[in-house]
Amino acid sequence: MASTTVSTTSTVDDATTTVNIKVEVSPTDTDSPPVIKDADNNTIATWSPETSSTDGSLGAWLPQDGDATIGSNDQPIAIWLNENGTTLRNTTINLIEDNYTVANANNLYNNGTYTPFNTHRDGQEEDARVTGALETTRDIEIEIESTGVRGLDGSLPPYRHYYYPQDLESNKQDRLKFTMKGYGSLKIDTSRIFSQGHQVRSYERIRGSVILPINPVIKDNNAVDWNQNELNAIQSRLAGASLSLMESSNWEDAGAKLSTLMSAIGKESVQEDNNLVEALKVYLAQQAVGGRGLLSRATGAVLNPNLEQLFQGPKLRNFAFRFPMSPRDEHEAQQVREIIRFFKQGMSVKSTANNVFLKAPNVFDIRYITYDDDGREVRDHPSINRIKTCSLTSCAVNYTPDNSYMTYGDDARTMTSYEMALNFTELTPVYEEDYNNRSSRDAVDGTWRRSLSTNEVGY
Repeated sequence: MASTTVSTTSTVDDATTTVNIKVEVSPTDTDSPPVIKDADNNTIATWSPETSSTDGSLGAWLPQDGDATIGSNDQPIAIWLNENGTTLRNTTINLIEDNYTVANANNLYNNGTYTPFNTHRDGQEEDARVTGALETTRDIEIEIESTGVRGLDGSLPPYRHYYYPQDLESNKQDRLKFTMKGYGSLKIDTSRIFSQGHQVRSYERIRGSVILPINPVIKDNNAVDWNQNELNAIQSRLAGASLSLMESSNWEDAGAKLSTLMSAIGKESVQEDNNLVEALKVYLAQQAVGGRGLLSRATGAVLNPNLEQLFQGPKLRNFAFRFPMSPRDEHEAQQVREIIRFFKQGMSVKSTANNVFLKAPNVFDIRYITYDDDGREVRDHPSINRIKTCSLTSCAVNYTPDNSYMTYGDDARTMTSYEMALNFTELTPVYEEDYNNRSSRDAVDGTWRRSLSTNEVGY
């Protein structure tokens, strides 16, 4: 058991007296709540995490005898506990921090044995110590406005809806639809380490779209990063020692654990075959001088690396599209020029008012669209992959795909053929929850994104 003595006050009829009590905790038993004892070592109150205190927060000191009094002025113990709540709480927290390992302290808090932070039923936290801890970090939320962005600046001509071939404007042929939105800001929550949700970036709506025919070759490639990883016996032993040292409550405790570890290693080496110990020494000497292969050269053996393929993280998907375009009349020629302009201008870097910063280009949403038997649009093709919001990383235009320079006789001298190659990369990885999503309305353009059924391809 660990305990500390603290002075509290007892006030009755404006008369105040000092009451010395003792707070006691059990550092090795995370299921035992803290208790308060009087000068005679009698338990007078126990922490009850299920009891609501007078301010509505969860957890309170529960008197052993609700009718008992305390102090020379016989103040009712329930009133005394309430008046000295902050002192008692801070004393208990300090006692836990000084005597518990980090793991045991976390277990004590997480399993509800002690709820030290005035956690209310509505989730609010009012303890000054917690407030102070949260104030040591600050959420990152900065708005830097871009200037002169077409589609966002009302003084510039807006984008329109563009089609190639022009027939796609009136028929029900399956198609690819590209829309664009301004790259917005993201509030980065820095107050918690162990409760980070998926953070959602805000975007700015840009009107206009491009409708193009579906490519003859449709591909996607979902990938995650797996790599070989090694953990030999020495590395695992050192890792375990490091974790043990991290849980030390003070430097003396850490020193004692380190001494115990070295003693255990010494005893273990005495019990093992001498050849094994010598081989281990050769390996350590090899590591000390930065050499390689010394152990294998001397013994024909290596330290078992316990090689295993381990997950490293997600990967982002890339999508490539190629569109040959040969306008057949003047109106279609204008559509082709504006389609190329839509992508090139949209992917350009944006300026800011003072030009100290540069803003990210616009980002794109891509959808495969089909129609049902009644001619109604099915916004997401159920048999082709869906695509999350993307950045356009390159837009390559070949103005002479037929290997000859040839133009029409219109005022714009439109090329007879173009070939546009677009390369996109998704902004965020694909997660399991993306397949389980429900119907949701897009926060930017207000359109509904139909939830996935189990017989669709998905992402």
